Amino acid sequence: MSKRPHSALGDVSPSPGASKRSRPEDPDEHGQPAEEVLANIAAANEALERLESSLKSMDQADPSYSQTKRRVTEMSRKYLPIYKRLAYGNDDGDSHAANHESPAQNKNHNITPPALIPSVSLAPWTCSEIPRELPPLPVIKNPELERQAFQHPGTSGGENYTRLEWLGDAYLELIATAIIFSTFPTTSSGRCSQLREQLIRNTTLADYFRQYGLTSKAVLPADVVGNGQPGRGRSSDKDIIKTQGDMFEAYVAAVILSDPDDGLSNCAKWLRALWSRTIKDQIIKAERVARGGAPSNPTQETRPGARAPTPKEELAKLIVVKGVRLEYKDMPGKEKKDRNLKLELFTVGVYLTGWGEDNKLLGWASALSKKEAGQKAAARALESKKQMKVYAAKKQAFLEARNMAEQGATAAEDTGSAMET
Repeated sequence: MSKRPHSALGDVSPSPGASKRSRPEDPDEHGQPAEEVLANIAAANEALERLESSLKSMDQADPSYSQTKRRVTEMSRKYLPIYKRLAYGNDDGDSHAANHESPAQNKNHNITPPALIPSVSLAPWTCSEIPRELPPLPVIKNPELERQAFQHPGTSGGENYTRLEWLGDAYLELIATAIIFSTFPTTSSGRCSQLREQLIRNTTLADYFRQYGLTSKAVLPADVVGNGQPGRGRSSDKDIIKTQGDMFEAYVAAVILSDPDDGLSNCAKWLRALWSRTIKDQIIKAERVARGGAPSNPTQETRPGARAPTPKEELAKLIVVKGVRLEYKDMPGKEKKDRNLKLELFTVGVYLTGWGEDNKLLGWASALSKKEAGQKAAARALESKKQMKVYAAKKQAFLEARNMAEQGATAAEDTGSAMET
């Protein structure tokens, strides 16, 4: 399909030739005849179809593409109110109705609708796409938004980052949620929330802020740490980390707002690459599982359909019989956070009742989920070889005694039957 000159893209009015061909007579005092109105509609439709076709056929690498698309956007915003008036029957020809509209109605005609949020492709993370270096930082194309993104609310100088931070926080959570959802299809919602928290928490965002060297642009009040670098145990560390995290969120919002056409898409691609470096290990593990690679449990058997017993199953098999029970309980007072992820850990203990014990703690462990913590607690109990040997011996003795009793009962029954015969 041949491309039309860019100068023709903004022209959607009926061509003079088309109007003359369809005009049977000059308009009288009652306005244009219906034939001419219909001809103008047909010409406008044809022009819009040509415009849409031309845009689709343009090469996005063309240097004039962005400028042309911006002109089309401006034109659309200009003519959209006219189409809305026509759609609701308030055309210019109905002068009586137009003259009697309320001021509020006339004001609504002049409201320019906001641009629609562009669609963004949020593909799952893959190992091959994890960058070794920091991905390039997208630029803020509006100087005023850039100023606001780095302006602390405790300083004077106009608008600050608070509103941008609020918007950026929402964008970050939405984008992170979407990518995690598509990358980890079998992961529980709780674990997905932990991954998201790892990506959008203040410590992570503040670290990004410093890695990109943005501290030099921050406009901070005197009571905030001068060089913007957290120290070791200083009381102001939390304040500077919170501020840098907020400014990073504001930066994200400013990037998106300053480029209505491609800001959201470019920002999402950048965050996708940046975040992949933070949870690299989890992405690799998920891709390995998806490909049917090495099992998560190294002791898993390799024969088809085989499944290695879990630590809970092994522990129960080793020491449990009827009347002996194991209970997995939360352990209060053991709350702590993961050293690397800084996420809350759950602590679970495994308790034994039986073999002369009453609610005895065999082992405990902490993990990012209660289920995982319970399995680790069972594994910890199994590591106590001496203790397990005692309970296993009691179980073995019990089973042998029971078997002997059963065999004795069977023999007695056989003897009784023989005597009767």
